[in-house]
Amino acid sequence: MSFAYAGGDGLRGNLTSDGLRTFDYDLENRLLSVTGSASGTLAYDPLGRLRSYTAGAVTTEFLYDGDRLVGEYATGQLTTPLRRYAHGPGVDEPLIWYEGSAVASGQNWLIADRPDHRDDGLNRRRNHPRLRSVWPSA
Repeated sequence: MSFAYAGGDGLRGNLTSDGLRTFDYDLENRLLSVTGSASGTLAYDPLGRLRSYTAGAVTTEFLYDGDRLVGEYATGQLTTPLRRYAHGPGVDEPLIWYEGSAVASGQNWLIADRPDHRDDGLNRRRNHPRLRSVWPSA
């Protein structure tokens, strides 16, 4: 596998190819599109936040409260969330995200020391069985 960077020497630090896909960026070094396997197009709002991601015929819109991401919706279906996020009191402190519109299921914790972690007495954490990967696979 070969990698290529912007400017030929990586001065901008942007990966432009990984051998399977190519990546395009704007002048502010934000990813605009991916072509090849897992192709997609990204758009940003005037504040630089990710506004939408389009892959094939599916577009996901992102909703913010200030600079906190609070939801993801399919275009045209703003009453049914794909994902929702709850934040802590600090800056950039997401705590949990919910998959779909239900609160009781689809929970994905984004913090390591959540209340249902238990110490096994040897200073090792045992994760609750509901704890899953914090990022969905692409």
